[in-house]
Amino acid sequence: MALGAGVAPSQPRALDELTIPLRPDGAPARGTAWLVNDSAKALPLSLSLGVFSMDSSHQGVPAEVSIVNPPSQIAASQHLPVTIETKNFWPGGGASAALRNQGVTIGTVHIVAVPFRVALEGWKDNTPYPLRLRRNGGGRVTVVNPDPVAYEIRYTLSTAAVNAISNVVMLQPESSTVVNIPAEPSWFASDNWFGSLFREPEGDATLALSPVVAAANGRTQGVSPWPTRLFTVHVIRAYWSESWRPWFSYLVLFVLLAAGGVCSLILTNWVPNQTVKAQLQARLDALVRAVRNLPTSIDSAVRVATRVERLRIGDELKSRSVIGADYAAMAKICEADIVRLETVVALVHEIQNIYRDAYWILPGFIPTLMEEAVQAASEAEKRLNGTSVSDADIAAASEYITLANAALASAKTLSDEFRGDLSKRVTEVRQALTNLKNSTFLQEALARLKELEGALSADYEQPAKLPTDCGAIDAAVVKLKILTDIAPTVDAFEATQKADMKNVIERMLGDLAFNSLSQIHRAQTRARELREHKTIENLRKTIEDGNFRITVNPPEPKTGETALHRVELSDRQLGSAAVRNEIVCTWAFGDKWQEVGWQVAHYYAEERPYPVTVTFTTDTDTLQVENGANTRTVTPIRIKQPVGYTQAQAVRLTLALLIAIVGLLSGAADQIAKLDLVPGMIAIFMIGFSADQIKNIIAK
Repeated sequence: MALGAGVAPSQPRALDELTIPLRPDGAPARGTAWLVNDSAKALPLSLSLGVFSMDSSHQGVPAEVSIVNPPSQIAASQHLPVTIETKNFWPGGGASAALRNQGVTIGTVHIVAVPFRVALEGWKDNTPYPLRLRRNGGGRVTVVNPDPVAYEIRYTLSTAAVNAISNVVMLQPESSTVVNIPAEPSWFASDNWFGSLFREPEGDATLALSPVVAAANGRTQGVSPWPTRLFTVHVIRAYWSESWRPWFSYLVLFVLLAAGGVCSLILTNWVPNQTVKAQLQARLDALVRAVRNLPTSIDSAVRVATRVERLRIGDELKSRSVIGADYAAMAKICEADIVRLETVVALVHEIQNIYRDAYWILPGFIPTLMEEAVQAASEAEKRLNGTSVSDADIAAASEYITLANAALASAKTLSDEFRGDLSKRVTEVRQALTNLKNSTFLQEALARLKELEGALSADYEQPAKLPTDCGAIDAAVVKLKILTDIAPTVDAFEATQKADMKNVIERMLGDLAFNSLSQIHRAQTRARELREHKTIENLRKTIEDGNFRITVNPPEPKTGETALHRVELSDRQLGSAAVRNEIVCTWAFGDKWQEVGWQVAHYYAEERPYPVTVTFTTDTDTLQVENGANTRTVTPIRIKQPVGYTQAQAVRLTLALLIAIVGLLSGAADQIAKLDLVPGMIAIFMIGFSADQIKNIIAK
């Protein structure tokens, strides 16, 4: 708009009105007015400004407005710029003054305050502006400046109980500026660090935008015409990286659900199964002493089989995880095996008691009945001799033990049947004595054992004539039976044979001098030696020359497996001769166990070389074996525990549990979003603990 139309031709005119916008910091502001000389000659200039007054009220205002380096003239037809500057001018609104030349108004100068319309991009009244403030990286807002001037502003983000975040940024005119707001540690309390995984802390804060007022003339401008703009901001405090937070939160939820599921498994499976396992293990431990204390009179195969079975059951209890639902079924099988083993051990001890009573303890010596008891006990022992003892074997062994105990009990009160049988045997022995009345051996034997012939001096061929206590008669009949049976063999010896077997004869007669079933057995053994014509010297020389070998069956035993160890003589006839009973074989296996016998059983616990040594002893000395033939090394093969089923069960349980937990994750996330952290975590744990999916896994 041109206002200089009415100026005299002798005066220049202002091309347009000059408007000078004020800066928000109060710094000097300048504007340029263009003067035009329409005349054909140069005109003198004496420029001045009138008094500034408010546009609204026409009230005068003080102003430091000046013309910078005013020109003295304007040439003909010239456009001349004139710079006008204002300092420390803070009007409440727009103000105007006349531009004069030589006192004549040639134009108008306006000074205006920009309305400071800066705002947040997308800002809506009464709606908090969203701001995500990250612990690492801070946040950002976009500030829009629609005004035609640049602003240097200070932003201040503040809320209760934390330090305000403040900084100064420059806003370019009529443009948008991205403002990065740094993170302040006090906004991220450590006690919210874990809870922010599931629900990030959020709340309203105030973002203040105000112009920066710089110092001027040594003092600070205290009042600005531009008001501070306040915005309500809804701040979400992000403790975690956006890319990692979902993973960590779901991981924690997964762990909580898994913990609940595992606790459910523990209470439902592990606790009862572990209790059963501990009870069964205690019963196995109680069997340790009973198994170790089995006497050597029991066959080594029976004793070793009980040890191996105890170890097998123990390994079976350890082969499955107690967390599995099928452990209870396996434990029942082990319990049945333990009951069977306990029964076997108890029966073996009963057999040992029968041997003890028959051989050493029972008062009153009735060798026939004692032999009957020993034979029945021996049959029971055979039934229990095996790597696998069935219920049928146990039942049969129990029957034989019952027969053996009945035989021992009958020795206290002799039955009529026994007395009748004894009378028949008396008749048979007397007949044999009559037939062998010319036997030199028998005459010499009876001369040494005078009590034998005297025991049958009465007429005992009738049962009624037998005394009430006829144990001595039964013993005499048994001993005389041994003598009458061997007499023809000894009488047929040549002089050299009789000399060779003289020691055996003497020992046999010495054994018969005692009333003991064990001595009678030894006498019977020596009677076999006389029939076989095998002397201990033959056996001794064979052993000392190393004419034997140690065999192990199986040749490469497995750890925990019963293996039979045998001394096999090169002379097969000597290997089955009764004279072998004159030598004791003691086995050492390189561990804590020892066994006695020409054939023994043993098991090896570890996979390592075992030096197996056999020592041969007589009643008087130990035999020295040449070339180390009495030693060999046995290296057992380790039995690998079957783990395929256990691994399959573990994989199956793990996969089923994982699938169930994954299905519960979304519900768990919703649950923790509704509650505080601690109640939410407890609720999630209980979801995993009581979930039907996991209960179904346990029930399978």
